[in-house]
Amino acid sequence: MTWPSAEPLTTGDLRLEPLRVADAEEMAGVLADESLYRFTGGSAPSLSRLRARYRSQVRGASSDGTQGWLNWVVRVAPDRAAGFVQATLEDHGPVRVASLGWVVGPAWQGRGIATRAAGAVLGWLASRGVAEFRAYIHPDNAASQRVAAKLGLRPTALVLDGEVRWVSGPHTPG
Repeated sequence: MTWPSAEPLTTGDLRLEPLRVADAEEMAGVLADESLYRFTGGSAPSLSRLRARYRSQVRGASSDGTQGWLNWVVRVAPDRAAGFVQATLEDHGPVRVASLGWVVGPAWQGRGIATRAAGAVLGWLASRGVAEFRAYIHPDNAASQRVAAKLGLRPTALVLDGEVRWVSGPHTPG
């Protein structure tokens, strides 16, 4: 299976750069605020744990090849990391599906960064044949629900691990 590789993207004042292991140090600061884990659980990753995670993610695919992994660091002027957007790609029959995720550090929240960054990724993926988009969002996470709605996703009745599946596209069971 051949998956696309993340490419640099720009939208307005935001730059989305493909993830590198070297981004871990700066991103550890962005991801350090415990409020980011209110809905997802867990806690802020240590620098060594984040480096290990990034080493895995930059491979671009699961070890069995059934998933493609795309990750971008979201940067704001003058060149500061504000968060990330990620997409996990899978093929469901003839339909390529992307599960999107986004995190914006508390210092940058409320400025539309998640919507613009995730929207840029969604558009880029759609231009590469992705037909369906999903996001899994905790039912109490109103901010992420607003982002998903602005991206054209809608909630379904399906709940996985306490998160509601939001979808867009022609192939939207559950």
